[in-house]
Amino acid sequence: MHNDERHDDLGALLMTLETKMGDGHPQTAALGMREGDRALERYRALKPLRDEILALTSHDLRTPVTCIHGALDLLTPSLGGLDSEQLHLLSIVRRAADSLTLLVDNVVALTHPCETSETEGLSESDGDGFDSELVQVVREVTDLAAIGARRAGTLVTVEAAEGPVSVPGEPLFVRQFFANLMRYVLRTTPPRHEVRVTVRKSSPHRALLVVEHDTRENALGLAHVTALLAGRLDVLPPSDKNGERALLHIVGRLVRRLCGTVTLTERASSRRRIEIELPAR
Repeated sequence: MHNDERHDDLGALLMTLETKMGDGHPQTAALGMREGDRALERYRALKPLRDEILALTSHDLRTPVTCIHGALDLLTPSLGGLDSEQLHLLSIVRRAADSLTLLVDNVVALTHPCETSETEGLSESDGDGFDSELVQVVREVTDLAAIGARRAGTLVTVEAAEGPVSVPGEPLFVRQFFANLMRYVLRTTPPRHEVRVTVRKSSPHRALLVVEHDTRENALGLAHVTALLAGRLDVLPPSDKNGERALLHIVGRLVRRLCGTVTLTERASSRRRIEIELPAR
């Protein structure tokens, strides 16, 4: 079997397992013990290949992107006297490098080895041995997102707790779920509208992150967004003009990994409110 065929086989298998066996979906019973055992046996056999692909992808993409970032950092201070068009081109190169970095981080985050099942999540007491400062992550991500949002006339505002809001979990996962959430929100918010982000503690041991925004007419409906955040890959929308499906699936998967929950509501004016609750220390 050629490598590309094995890669396709691996992708199809992972999608089948996640759709039929993930999150306690009723199709698990219909899958049957024999079929389930065969699927798991194939998954274990292909796991070394998946790990090899992950290692190669991470290294082969991250190395040149790191070089691009380094070159930009060294060149920028010496590039005085650039006109507006040249500065715009320079910003495009930096955004492209940032996009590749986000891609690599998503691959690593979604395939990070974990002995516990995703539906169980991490233990709220250990969080993989890491703590993340949620307010700092929110401010850093929104600062970067606001730069691109301003070009569309979109205002991003942040209301954060004065004290620290520490959540258990690896910083990579915390940053990735919020970065992808903001990408989804900004892609589906009409120009010249406001996006409001609030982060605080809802109780001594729970952190609450709220994002409110208006939605474009062609954005996915509330039912599809809720299903994707819950990991229901069997309820895929017929079309996806804004690239929402992958972003929402990544957000939902990482929030579940962090033992969090997502609640989505919508007003009659098409303004949506996304509430994410996470364990906090």
